[in-house]
Amino acid sequence: MSARIEQMNVSYSRDEDRLLLRIRSTDNEEFRLWLTRRYTQLAFRALEKLLQDVAPGTSVAAPQRAAEVAFDHQHTTSQADFATPYEETADSYPLGEDGILGYRITVEQKNGAYLHLLPRSGAGVKLPAEPAIMHNLYHLLHKAADGAEWALTSDALSFEKQMTSRLIN
Repeated sequence: MSARIEQMNVSYSRDEDRLLLRIRSTDNEEFRLWLTRRYTQLAFRALEKLLQDVAPGTSVAAPQRAAEVAFDHQHTTSQADFATPYEETADSYPLGEDGILGYRITVEQKNGAYLHLLPRSGAGVKLPAEPAIMHNLYHLLHKAADGAEWALTSDALSFEKQMTSRLIN
């Protein structure tokens, strides 16, 4: 993806038992990627690692860094526009109108950081690991996975859980 990201959307398909990630660029191209439960959990882990690596103060102790990342997450997602409906029309679909099935995730750390969401073979999606994009993608995935009642385990969703517990207390 050479253009900037204009919008992202994640929805759950009950028939497929998968999430559909749609990313629309400023060039009005739409990239569609189907995510299984397993792949979504891998995406959470990759996003958490990227967000901790790019967080300011990465030399501080892990608990403090996690709190800073959680604070950044809340701040970033509170400023995002999740209310505007996703623009359903695109001029082209570089990965096809049906989209691709996510299979592997890689992180590139040269000339900036990038998150690659890839099928088993062929082209996928290359996202710049900018904090706002990563936080908002994490939030959208969390919301959709929650709606799918996938009950993901381990540290996945820790930012969202940490912020929810802080808001309750």
